[in-house]
Amino acid sequence: MSAQPSTKYFSPTKFVKAMDEFAKENKLPRKLDKDELIRFVHVWYRGSDTYEGKFDDIQIRKLIYMKIGTTHRKNIFLKYNQILELFESKPVLCIRQNMFRSVPRGKDREKMYLVDIDFVEQEASSGFNYYPVEIYEEKSKSRIKTIEKQFKNDLSDKSDSDTV
Repeated sequence: MSAQPSTKYFSPTKFVKAMDEFAKENKLPRKLDKDELIRFVHVWYRGSDTYEGKFDDIQIRKLIYMKIGTTHRKNIFLKYNQILELFESKPVLCIRQNMFRSVPRGKDREKMYLVDIDFVEQEASSGFNYYPVEIYEEKSKSRIKTIEKQFKNDLSDKSDSDTV
């Protein structure tokens, strides 16, 4: 069994910068065309894989599936093991809580969620630029089933001790 990957924490801004760097270094599963850019990233996770951080943020500790949307409308999909390989660590996405997004509680911890990070429409607040982040509950039962199946297959392929 291989050693557990290290953990790296990413704010949305650091996450965007890391994804852009992966694209420039051709580390994504598909090489982007010269004029092609990342427009957005969707990250799926389970409510049970979130925690409240010490800075009142949501820490998403297991990114189980990812969709990268590009300006050429050619999506790139990453399963759990591919995400670990890409980041060469276990990425933790840290997002500020507010009235529209918080750490799931009770039965909400059993649900699957989608984080939408917009790479194009930066917004400014207090002199800082940031990338808009939205969190949605995943409602598509077929998508949830597909993602969960791929995640379980990735875990069994890897023989990882970090189980479902």
